[in-house]
Amino acid sequence: MSALHLAWRTVRRYRAQTLLAIAGVAVIGALLFDMLLLSRGLLLSFADLLERAGYDVRIVGGGGMTLRMPIPDS
Repeated sequence: MSALHLAWRTVRRYRAQTLLAIAGVAVIGALLFDMLLLSRGLLLSFADLLERAGYDVRIVGGGGMTLRMPIPDS
């Protein structure tokens, strides 16, 4: 008995469980796609906001070493 035959027999025997599993995978895929679109939209929106405000932003980790010292009295 091959693995494909065994899988097909299990799918036919447990129809409700198979449908729930397929629906679960579809919902998770849709949620993942939604989160990717949402994160892309937030990045574009934040970049547009910073561009309109005219600010340059540099993010540095807490314990990291900066490559350039700040300009005094700026």
